[in-house]
Amino acid sequence: MNAPLVRAYAADNRFYGATIGIVTDNDDRDGLGRVKLRYPWFSEDMESGWARVAQPYAGSGFGFYWVPEVDTEVVVLFVQGDMRFPVVTGCLYNGVDNPPFSRSESTDPKVIQTKAGHRIFIEDMDGQQAIEIVDVNGNSVAWDTASNKITISSLGDISVEATGKLSLSGKTGVEISSPSTVTVTGQSIGLN
Repeated sequence: MNAPLVRAYAADNRFYGATIGIVTDNDDRDGLGRVKLRYPWFSEDMESGWARVAQPYAGSGFGFYWVPEVDTEVVVLFVQGDMRFPVVTGCLYNGVDNPPFSRSESTDPKVIQTKAGHRIFIEDMDGQQAIEIVDVNGNSVAWDTASNKITISSLGDISVEATGKLSLSGKTGVEISSPSTVTVTGQSIGLN
């Protein structure tokens, strides 16, 4: 159930304070990461002009670039209370749109997950700390902090390239395992 809306009007009918909007369009042809909004509390038929989206870090050619998806519930402020200048300050989970993960007594996840399913997952629970980057197909790079182990997993090939020297070093050895032939090419191979 939504909390009742409190409208703060000035004498010139400006809207102060935070309010809720629904994203109706995110295809900003000018490439500025803006969205258009509908305000269900104001009018079901009205659509805003292009609203800027606040980012945690932004500048000329650098920063975050996260644009809310269409139908996402967002928090909106109006510059100087003027509804012609909306700014989206964040997105909201609700009873319909739920987070991809949740906290419990045994897990403390921090997650960035795209609509397609690409994910950066950080487990922050004491004794279980880990970081994992996973694409929608299941290819991943995982850091297991508890065992100091890094695992790279691919459903296809893995290529490692260097414009300089590529070095492999293991304090207790280097192991290569393959069910087929291992090929090493180069002008000379020296094994010490």
